Amino acid sequence: MRLIKLFILLFIFSCQSPYQKGEKLFSQHCSNCHGAEAEGFRKLYPPITKDLYSTYSDKIVCIIRYGLNDSLVYNGIQYSSSMPGNDILSDIDIVNLKNYLDWKFLAENKYNSLPQVKKELVDCK
Repeated sequence: MRLIKLFILLFIFSCQSPYQKGEKLFSQHCSNCHGAEAEGFRKLYPPITKDLYSTYSDKIVCIIRYGLNDSLVYNGIQYSSSMPGNDILSDIDIVNLKNYLDWKFLAENKYNSLPQVKKELVDCK
């Protein structure tokens, strides 16, 4: 009986779309600073909006892995808290997170692949 329950859980988890997996990763690793709905936190962490994300979307893989030390101004507010990198996330986690963020903020249903993200991570340095 235990084995059947385990199989069912594994099956359900494996059937999640990359967007659902990315949403879960966002909730676990990003929402503490950026908020559950990406609304930001005071003048410390900016909200993630379509405009802000589109500005950084081509660098988001590097930002997630290595962080961002530059302050930024968004909607007239200067956010000077640095964003730490996250070396806990695997490359496939970053793929799923990028897919979710692209879907949520760019309304793009394209699929970022693992080889593509690995190349972007190598190009960060």
